[in-house]
Amino acid sequence: MKCSNTWSPANFRTRINRFYFVNELLGYAGGQTVNKYTGQVITSIDDIVQPIGFSLSQNYPNPFNPTTKIKFTIPKLTPIEGGTNNGILYVTLKIYDSLGKEVMTVVDEQMRPGENEIEIYAYNLASGVYYYSLQAGSFKVSKKMLLLK
Repeated sequence: MKCSNTWSPANFRTRINRFYFVNELLGYAGGQTVNKYTGQVITSIDDIVQPIGFSLSQNYPNPFNPTTKIKFTIPKLTPIEGGTNNGILYVTLKIYDSLGKEVMTVVDEQMRPGENEIEIYAYNLASGVYYYSLQAGSFKVSKKMLLLK
């Protein structure tokens, strides 16, 4: 469901402290400003989308100076036969220089399934090509990024 551009300011200049819906297509939020809602009211979430596979996105922006963001996805796991993992998986995300030397560990922890976004602060690194590598269980993937100062 697309919900963008459904609220519009009505300019009454008071803090929002209550909501009133006339019907499922018309509502108001009142307070410091009054906003008029002209979309469809969501009353429940029927299906929560679970990731179905691992993914590691290209960092953005790339090239970067001095910060960049990396998104990755951990899927819902099935329990290991004879035991359980409660959906938690040990994850590492590391940064390597062009010679393969580890220069930064960004993530080193147990994580639940879902989408994640990590911001990298590379103030102490020199300009150049770097590689970032995500490892989660037996899944491992790497990508290249460029730091320009």
